[in-house]
Amino acid sequence: MRASRSWLPLTVAAWIAVLVLLGCAGTNGGGASEANAEPTRQAVVRFTEMQLMPKEVRVGEGGIVVWTNESDHSAAVVVLPASMVPKFTCTDLRPTFGEIAGDAYQSEILRPGSEDVGLPCPLQAGSYDYELRLFELDTGDPDDPLVTLKGQIVVE
Repeated sequence: MRASRSWLPLTVAAWIAVLVLLGCAGTNGGGASEANAEPTRQAVVRFTEMQLMPKEVRVGEGGIVVWTNESDHSAAVVVLPASMVPKFTCTDLRPTFGEIAGDAYQSEILRPGSEDVGLPCPLQAGSYDYELRLFELDTGDPDDPLVTLKGQIVVE
């Protein structure tokens, strides 16, 4: 009986090795890249004073995008081109987005410290460019930002 149990540790070790290899096979060395990410129902775009993460988000039809301000000092607004408005599934973007000069729609102000804003309703399938304008909350102006970051929404 003792001789028959000697194979047990080797069998357990072999199964653990197989499971580890199978688990690693689908990770692509650290997760999916932004460009190849699968569309989701909701995508979150985080940003700081200098970085938009991710620059391209993918959502499935009916999906929503939310922007979260993780900066310590800067306020921000999301600016959508007016050409996007007919692509929304709703007819009114207020109160989240309002029309501004220059054929664009601007979000409410996202204050520093994890405040967020989302699209008011889903977009039709397509690719949509947008801007994120960062400015000083007390003295700045969204029309004259300190930094402008560009991103893209892809609806599949």
